[in-house]
Amino acid sequence: MKKTVLIVLCVILVAAPTIVLLGVYFFFNEKNADVVLSDIVTAEVPLPDGSTQVFDASAPEAQAFLKLHGEGETKATELVALPAQAQNYTSFRVIYTDSDDVKREIVYYLCADSGKCYFVNSVNQPYKIPSACADAFLNTAYAEKVYESSAPPEIKVAGVKLEPQSLSWNYKTLNGSYLNASCSFEHKDRSDAVGRFDAGMKLESNYEPDEVELTVLYADSGEELFRGDKAALKELVLPGSVKVEVRMTVSWDKKETSGYAGTAQYAFSGRLQGTPVFRLNVDYARCGEIVVLTAYNVDDPEAISIESTPAYPYEPVFYKIGQNYQALLPLAADLVGERTTYQFTVSSATASDILTLEVMPLNVGQFLYWSPNSKDYFKDDTILNTLRSNIRPILEARSSFTLDTYNAKKFVRPAEYDTISQTANYSFGMRINVDGTNKSFIAWDDMYCATERYVKDEEGKKTYIEGNRTEVRAAYAGKVVYIGAQTYTGRLVIIDHGSGLMTWYTNLSSDIDVHVGDTVEAGQFISHAADGGLNDSMNFNFHVGAFVNGVPVSLQQLISNGLIVEK
Repeated sequence: MKKTVLIVLCVILVAAPTIVLLGVYFFFNEKNADVVLSDIVTAEVPLPDGSTQVFDASAPEAQAFLKLHGEGETKATELVALPAQAQNYTSFRVIYTDSDDVKREIVYYLCADSGKCYFVNSVNQPYKIPSACADAFLNTAYAEKVYESSAPPEIKVAGVKLEPQSLSWNYKTLNGSYLNASCSFEHKDRSDAVGRFDAGMKLESNYEPDEVELTVLYADSGEELFRGDKAALKELVLPGSVKVEVRMTVSWDKKETSGYAGTAQYAFSGRLQGTPVFRLNVDYARCGEIVVLTAYNVDDPEAISIESTPAYPYEPVFYKIGQNYQALLPLAADLVGERTTYQFTVSSATASDILTLEVMPLNVGQFLYWSPNSKDYFKDDTILNTLRSNIRPILEARSSFTLDTYNAKKFVRPAEYDTISQTANYSFGMRINVDGTNKSFIAWDDMYCATERYVKDEEGKKTYIEGNRTEVRAAYAGKVVYIGAQTYTGRLVIIDHGSGLMTWYTNLSSDIDVHVGDTVEAGQFISHAADGGLNDSMNFNFHVGAFVNGVPVSLQQLISNGLIVEK
């Protein structure tokens, strides 16, 4: 037994150097084989388009990676550890197979700096790639993934990402040459739908284009609407929007700082809305009138901003009428005391206009208000303040519909006869001075009187009647929003005509023939004139006032000239 053990030990001692030498040989041979690969038969190589293919070792695809290992004095340098930043580089996994069918997987970590490229061999040993070898590889098409600028461009219109019909895309390599990217293609028969977009056509891209050429066709007829540069499209004025088909060519020029160049063609459909435009219906007006501000080609009225010099005291409220938005600008009776020119700067997100409006003062004189109870009624401002607090919230309420809702054609006289009495009557905007007091106020309305205030019997005795000869009628179509009574006005009806315009009818008889919520037509009977409110002179008159967002304006102007509503 001892003899057998001794024999085994002797054999081991004799063979040990040989075993060690063989181990060292194979260890270094494995490492060296991964530094300068030899006896390679095939290589499984990742391609720029994302696919992977197996190539013969002599093929250019395989040689592009094999040459990264270098040879002779320029072979790769062994490292203690792979630099941490290399983990963020573009990586390539290549599997090599030698003549003994042994496979080795090498992972290459490459960046656009040829002095900072690495690989890790099949036993996880890192190496630094020689700069000259990395430089040669980085100027080939196989290094495409290393360059961020090789990624295809992305284009969005109206927030919708477009897919190109054709794309020729190039990226710049380390030596400054341009290579055609694998994402390039000649033609795809496709078109995108972008919904609604304006003539400003905000175009989003990860690469800023140098040129955008457009051909815009009417979708229905195919007729050409526009051809030219994108910047010129902004000048296109459209009355609303139209359905269009667009052909767009986008170009990126070769520049020192960009690192990319190319051309892409797109096709998309949508509804083209012209560049926002703002217009006033007049450039001259008088206090008490209404001016119409129209916003064309605007999607969001909340995005409209208005500045004026001098300051305009009321906030315009826009309503959708047809394809446009409109705001009624009331010119209060006391807005200006002398001829004044307003300059409005009206802007949206993509356009701005400067509009000029000349406003003339309203000079209608003064009126002395007298009644036996004048001093009692107007000893303070209680009556007017109470009226304002009770009625203002209704008059200032936003309309739930627009002026064109009921398709009324024009404003009409609220009485059968446009009668202004020779006695105690006044018109809108006149200053009312209360007899026996220091109180005065501006009339918010116009006074209408009964054509006959009394009848005579056979003996000639006069009997005053409750205005049943004067029918009070709606001045315009609308919706009844208030019926009630106030000390100042007597019985009162308020009608909303839409777009913030309302009329009120005061000093009415008890035979009011409408109800809150009723829809009325222009000229529809409301009630008869009566002797009510502060009127105690048996005139059987009634008053009609017009208001825009709570600001009093003249109804007579509306009856005479109407109101321009562009759909």
